[in-house]
Amino acid sequence: MAHRVAPFAERDLDDIWFYVAKESGSIEIANHLVDSITDRFFLLTSFPYIGRSRSEDFGLGCRRFLWEST
Repeated sequence: MAHRVAPFAERDLDDIWFYVAKESGSIEIANHLVDSITDRFFLLTSFPYIGRSRSEDFGLGCRRFLWEST
């Protein structure tokens, strides 16, 4: 199943990558982090209701999905 990333989300991912690469001094670490985030997109595409509902806090349809980067 396909997914699209909104332009502002792409910019956020780029900003995250740049920050992590700069602070850690490692392109590999930055790549790994952003890859681990984007890998979750496929999981969320397959299981859109995974996680706990946060509709009361952030609006209808918002959910919280916790994950741990390795």
